[in-house]
Amino acid sequence: MGILLNRVALIAALLAAGVSLAFGEAVSAVAAPARSASRLTYLYGVSCTSRAACTAFGYSDTAPPLTTSLAERWNGRKWVIQRTPNPRGSVFLYGVSCASRSACAAVGYAEVPGTALLAERWNGRKWAIQRTPSPRGSAVLYGVSCIRSNACTAVGFAGSSSLGHRSLAVRWNGRKWAIQRTPNRSSPSGGTYLDGVSCASRTACTAVGFVGDETIPEGDVSLAERWNGKDWVIQRMPDPTGTNNTNLNGVSCVSRTACTAVGYAANSTGVGAISLAERWNGRNWVIQRTPNPSGVGNDTTLSGVSCTSQSACTAVGNSYNGVTGAITSLAERWNGAKWVIQQTFNLPGHDALFYGVSCASGTACTAVGRFFSGGATGWTSLAERWNGTKWIRQHTPNP
Repeated sequence: MGILLNRVALIAALLAAGVSLAFGEAVSAVAAPARSASRLTYLYGVSCTSRAACTAFGYSDTAPPLTTSLAERWNGRKWVIQRTPNPRGSVFLYGVSCASRSACAAVGYAEVPGTALLAERWNGRKWAIQRTPSPRGSAVLYGVSCIRSNACTAVGFAGSSSLGHRSLAVRWNGRKWAIQRTPNRSSPSGGTYLDGVSCASRTACTAVGFVGDETIPEGDVSLAERWNGKDWVIQRMPDPTGTNNTNLNGVSCVSRTACTAVGYAANSTGVGAISLAERWNGRNWVIQRTPNPSGVGNDTTLSGVSCTSQSACTAVGNSYNGVTGAITSLAERWNGAKWVIQQTFNLPGHDALFYGVSCASGTACTAVGRFFSGGATGWTSLAERWNGTKWIRQHTPNP
């Protein structure tokens, strides 16, 4: 957990080797320590349409050697596991977006063998696998944003070591998923990757991620691309002074002129990553000052963000303490003037990480991730709820 992943090299190597569980970890800024456990259940994405309606998605490998998709539904009283279909091979789902209670999309990839795009659709009664296009090489979808039941955009990357890794965007029009043409940075030369996406309308989407640099260890450069209704266009992104390794993991847009992206920034030594937030004001991206938990040698990353207005955003992630080895969940709140750390539920001796967050209002947010329970229980799903005053741990079922 204390060292940053060389994401470009790791992604290429793991795709080639077919190592999928560790590949899923490459999404995060910091790698979790090895834990002796027989159960691994994670929640990566969450989408809430109201205080009483949230859907979370992830995966579980409680029945090795296969990993299966996991969906859980919040009905205002409790979380309930939903039945999801699984194609042959292992399945990994990372992003979910709901346009309404009866219209959700979840995306990721499946090993069939190799890796292929995977999308599943909730129609209010059941989840069903959707037909997806097949880009050249391996392909993964990390994030998805739906503004209506017939308008969703998902992003990730496709390619291979021989073909090169390139950004990927696919669009759902109510009938089929289709690949959209996306630009790719030629410099640095380590590939172009998209991790998150948010659409304010059919003609205004923003996707974020990073561009790899094969010449510098941990030398990634932050990336944002903008959909204007006709084309995806790369936007200029600032990087914090004194850093040469920046990644953006998530983004949330409340309008064409108001988006917030989060991730982390570090230097090439891989030590001391700090949280990163950038704001789109309709003209350019501006770095915002974010607080970081105190501690010597801490690595801090923000993995997801959800905004309900220009003055109300919640970002979540985790922080690793290099001295104690503890991993703690992290939530930060934007109040229109500054980012402030919020206290989350952390038990001593039990690691906790947040990957995704969704806010139905300024006083109703849900964050999901994973929690290390120890012993044979291992890593289990994690959900916490913001009620406008504090974060409260929720019980989540595990397969």
